[in-house]
Amino acid sequence: MKISTPALGLLSTLVVSISAVPSHQVPLGLQTIDSHSHSPPHSDHPPKSRFVPLPKLKQQDALEKQWIQKRFDRVPEILKKYKYDVLLMSQREYAEDTVFKSLVPSTTVFAARRRTIYLFHARNVTEFEVANPTVWIDNKPTVWDELNSVLEKLNPKKIAVNIDRDIAFADGLHTGEGEALLGNLTHKFRRRVSSERMIPIEIVSLRAGGESQLAAFKLMTENIWAMIAEGFSLAVIEPGVTTADDLVWWFRDRIQTMNATTWFHPIVNVYGPGKPGMPDEGTYTGPINEGDMVHVDVGITAMNINTDTQHIGYVLRSNETAPPEGLINGLKKANELQDMVRKYMKKGFKRHETGNWVLKKVWAEMNRKKMDGLIFCHPVGEQIAFLNIKSPGSNWQ
Repeated sequence: MKISTPALGLLSTLVVSISAVPSHQVPLGLQTIDSHSHSPPHSDHPPKSRFVPLPKLKQQDALEKQWIQKRFDRVPEILKKYKYDVLLMSQREYAEDTVFKSLVPSTTVFAARRRTIYLFHARNVTEFEVANPTVWIDNKPTVWDELNSVLEKLNPKKIAVNIDRDIAFADGLHTGEGEALLGNLTHKFRRRVSSERMIPIEIVSLRAGGESQLAAFKLMTENIWAMIAEGFSLAVIEPGVTTADDLVWWFRDRIQTMNATTWFHPIVNVYGPGKPGMPDEGTYTGPINEGDMVHVDVGITAMNINTDTQHIGYVLRSNETAPPEGLINGLKKANELQDMVRKYMKKGFKRHETGNWVLKKVWAEMNRKKMDGLIFCHPVGEQIAFLNIKSPGSNWQ
């Protein structure tokens, strides 16, 4: 009796390929991932991941600060792109702007303090002698005088604030704080305030850390794969005894040992004879048995990076040496759809190649091949696209 994970299951399209980090690109505290991770995720020889320690917290903090400075350096060009001169972000302790966490190291900064104001500008720092960003952490009324004084130096024609009805990451200015900010700006500058949703979205979505940040993401993914391989083994699952909830809490406890945390509670579903076929048909709470298919959705968080990975495993019956052919064929179909998505989600998008462009391209290929499937992906950095739509002609809405 053993647990089989053919091709390591259905993977998030973000992590269907894990490759080793070249030694010359490994940043402070990151170790090279094993070369055996080069194996394609749905090959006959699935990759064997291993746990590789994440950097110590002090090293994580140093890495994050490097990436944040690079993000700061990119804000002026984002402002110029949308024809703004200044971005103002004002927030109070425990009522932060949605962009705030992208501007601070998560290892050491957990909330804004007192009243925290960020002023980014698109002017020449040397010429105007105004730091970029200029930051105030102060509860005294004099902070508004200082803010207006800096604005006088910069004399911006357009000032951006983060207000938007539709997109959460562009709507970070709390109502009361917005009233305080606008109420304390001089009339001249108050008239120049408006919002542009793409400024905060581009700041948040920016993978400013480049290759070193990507190396950290790959390292975290290597650990996730190793953790799932351990969780999908008889060392953790005792058929007929262990439940999905037991496995969920095992993942939570295991994450705690990895110098990481998580951004969502793990999800484990069990499918098999006599069990609900879909989550909306009910939830199975009994033990995991032979002949069951086990699905996990789990992620870890470190250095302000989140992973999101889904795998499927199968518990072999005592008379089986491989999963049923139907499950293997279903997995191959899912892998084929993943490859179709990856083919179009390539580096160096042209302006017209948006998330919806990718979706339409995949739809067209699905229809040619008479495939029926659900596409869901959320890229990390540089581009934001949310695809959660089934192929046209499907009964699913």
